Amino acid sequence: MLILAPCNLLRELPLPVAEELLFRGFLLTALRQRLGSVDSVAVSGALFALMHLSVEQFFQFALLGFACGAACVAADSVLPAVVLHAGYNFAAVALALKVGS
Repeated sequence: MLILAPCNLLRELPLPVAEELLFRGFLLTALRQRLGSVDSVAVSGALFALMHLSVEQFFQFALLGFACGAACVAADSVLPAVVLHAGYNFAAVALALKVGS
């Protein structure tokens, strides 16, 4: 099963790209014009967590959203947010594969 791990990890790439383009590329950019950097990172991070519809995981998704937003603002690019988000998802999948084997 470990041979299939790279395929499982690559399958996880499109979703972080799409979510980051939506939440950091579009939403964060729009919010920064009205709220400033700090408040827009907080709002977009909270909305990112709410979008996942998981009460149990709200806090961890909010932290991921805050980290991705801060990285995006610091770099003035969505690319660091995509890398952070994809890394988080890859780690979760790798852990699930490790535990499941």
